[in-house]
Amino acid sequence: MAWSRGVTRLVGCAAATLLPATALAQAPSLLSGVGLSYAHATATLGDYIGGGYGVTAAVRLAGRNFGVRLDADFLRFPSTTRSRPFLGTGPTVEITTGMRVFTLAIGPEAHVSAGRFSAGVFGSAGLAQFANTSSLTGLGDDPRFARSETFGDLTAAVHGGAVFGMEVGSHITMELVARYTVTGETGFTREVNLRYGVLSGLYMVPTPTRGSFFTLRLGMFFGQARGRS
Repeated sequence: MAWSRGVTRLVGCAAATLLPATALAQAPSLLSGVGLSYAHATATLGDYIGGGYGVTAAVRLAGRNFGVRLDADFLRFPSTTRSRPFLGTGPTVEITTGMRVFTLAIGPEAHVSAGRFSAGVFGSAGLAQFANTSSLTGLGDDPRFARSETFGDLTAAVHGGAVFGMEVGSHITMELVARYTVTGETGFTREVNLRYGVLSGLYMVPTPTRGSFFTLRLGMFFGQARGRS
């Protein structure tokens, strides 16, 4: 997709520019961290899926005010049931949708610190792997109508957010991250794209839909960032 390729190139160029500049000023430090996340689907995804949770692992190459971060996140959105009109205008059907997504992203960050506290912003780009499971009920007792289908997609993803940190121990920093993610298209069942075959009966066709979700993450980083004593 043109939009994702353009943003990916932009983030890559920014990271390539910031890291050498930081390295010239001082040797950056390497920090690693883990955390727990709460996520909420937005836009069209939010009409079918509610809140989710997950885990994250991250590595930061941090200078005094600039750095690069690599984030790996796994999020699980439990099954949510929504009532929808069949084919958009017909009788009401129940669509149950669950989603699992793994994201891997890298990009630049800028931050400031004062004593034990720090704050910053970041942008990143990478990949997202989706596994979406859907089932449908409300069209009679035929078990074919209620069968589950799983659709998988690998697509591009871009992220942007803010981070707030507090040093809680020797070389240990607690970090709160608020991040918004937009991905390329992933397929899941929607009421406007159901099919009915003479022999096969009702079957579900994945509808390509752009993904988006907001994530709130609480984690711990280990290592001493530059600019702190």
